[in-house]
Amino acid sequence: MSSKPSWGLRSVLQARDIAVNYICYAVGKEDEIDLWHFPWHPDGKISTQIPKSTTDPCLADEKMLSDIRRSDGWHPILDNDSLREEKLLLNRGIFIHDNKNIPIWKPSLDGSFSTHSDWDNIRHHSPKIPWFKTFWFIGHIPKHSLTVWRALQNKLLTKGKLCTYLPHIDTRCNLCQAHAETVDHLFFQCGYSCWIWRFVLWKFNSRRKPRVTLKDEEEWIRINRTGKGQAVTALKIAFASAIFRIWKERNYRQFQNKKLHKSVILRMINADVKERINWLQFQNEDSEEKRNTALLFGYKFNAKQPSEKNVHLDPPQPLKSSS
Repeated sequence: MSSKPSWGLRSVLQARDIAVNYICYAVGKEDEIDLWHFPWHPDGKISTQIPKSTTDPCLADEKMLSDIRRSDGWHPILDNDSLREEKLLLNRGIFIHDNKNIPIWKPSLDGSFSTHSDWDNIRHHSPKIPWFKTFWFIGHIPKHSLTVWRALQNKLLTKGKLCTYLPHIDTRCNLCQAHAETVDHLFFQCGYSCWIWRFVLWKFNSRRKPRVTLKDEEEWIRINRTGKGQAVTALKIAFASAIFRIWKERNYRQFQNKKLHKSVILRMINADVKERINWLQFQNEDSEEKRNTALLFGYKFNAKQPSEKNVHLDPPQPLKSSS
C-alpha cells in the first residue's frame, strides 16, 4: 500500500469497523473457527455477548468452535444448568454450510454483498414525502423539477426570506410591485402569476381557479390527477414549467432589469410541454385523450402504424375454373 493512500481508499478503510458488524460466517469447518473472537454467530462475536467472568471453566478463552459443536449438534457439556443461557444464545440462528466457512453479508437477502444493501443499512432513513411523484416522474425536466422542489421546501431566496438577513432591502414583489415577495405570493397570489395559471388550467379544460398556495396546488394535482397518461404527464410538465418560468422572470427583473410579457411566458410553457411530449413519443398509440392533448398544445399526432408482424393477411382464395 502507498504511504499516501487516496481519499477513496482511506474512506474504505475507515468503513471496515462499521462493515464488520454486518458480516457473519456460515459454519462448515468448526476446527478453524475461534469460539470467542471469530464472527461466526449472526449476533456478532461471542466475546461481546457473553461475559467471560460468568461462564463455566469448560468455555475457556482458547476454545475452538469444534470443542463445543459436533456434526450432530452441540457438545454435551452445554447441557449443564450453568450454561443454559449460553446454549440458547449459541443455538440462535446459526448458519451451517457443508464443507467450508463462507462469509455472509447479513443485510442482503441472498447473503452476497452489494453497495445498495450496504448504503441502505448505514444511511439515515427518513419518511417518504408524499409529493415527490408530482415533479419527479418519467419525462420530467430536471431544472424545472429542482426549482419546484426548492420552492416546496421554502429554499428559494425570495425577498421575504432575505429580509431576515438583510432587513433594509425592498421586499416588494418584482412582478407586481404591490405586495411582499414570498413563495406563495410570487407563484399564486401575484396578478402576473394568476393570469398565467388561468391560461395553463384552461389548456387542460379546467374551469377551477388556481389555489392560493403552492402546497395546495401540488396537493390538488397529486390527488386529482393520478396515473401515467399523456394528459397527466402534460399537466405535471406544465406545472413545473410555470414555476420555473415565473421564478426565472423574477430573476431577470431583479438582476438584469429585463421584462417579459405574460403571454411570452405562456408561450414558453406551451413550448416546454410540446417539446417534452414529442420527446416522450406518446403518440405511439391512438386515443382520444392523446389527440385532444396534441390539439391543445399544437404538436403533430401520428398514431403508430402496425408493423409487418402484426398484419394479418387473408389466405389466398382458390381460382375458379372457367366453365
